[in-house]
Amino acid sequence: FCPDHPHALPAVDLHQAHAMVVSRPAPAPSKPHKLSPAEANSWRQSVNRDWRALANAPLAVRMDARLVAEAQKQDWRALQYAGENLRGDKAFVLQALQSSGYALQFATEAIRCDQEVVLEAVRQDGCAIRYAFYEAFREDRNIVQEAIASDWRALEYASSALKRDKELVLFAIERSWEAIQYMDEEL
Repeated sequence: FCPDHPHALPAVDLHQAHAMVVSRPAPAPSKPHKLSPAEANSWRQSVNRDWRALANAPLAVRMDARLVAEAQKQDWRALQYAGENLRGDKAFVLQALQSSGYALQFATEAIRCDQEVVLEAVRQDGCAIRYAFYEAFREDRNIVQEAIASDWRALEYASSALKRDKELVLFAIERSWEAIQYMDEEL
């Protein structure tokens, strides 16, 4: 998603693109097989011991909001193993972002298109802006400023136009002189 990356997404109208993503038919949800109480308890204990057990857990376990939330208390990266139902649940993802804004990378595309979610992510970890789905978020001065307030290094992910914004660049430099490396050369 970096502007200079060969696979960068083209800039799009944020509202139009969000409507396209949200209006897409959702994939048919995978039906988890029913676990016996003994199996469910065994998985619960495994995940409580080590969040990474979610990686090999059956879908029924990965779709359990309470269990995944408990795993996230151990490590924010547990969201990557959550079922799509949780990675696509705005409230669940917002809660996950309280641990780390970087959890945004594991949310579904539709959630990474949501401005409220992206703002919460960058408030936690400024550089999480790189995981926002739309390039338009990197062009949004308010979002980029929030990101820089959290981490001056977020200037790296700002649009070229914002890297030429003297006021915004000075805002980043006030946080660290090293931000100079990310400002536009023309400035």
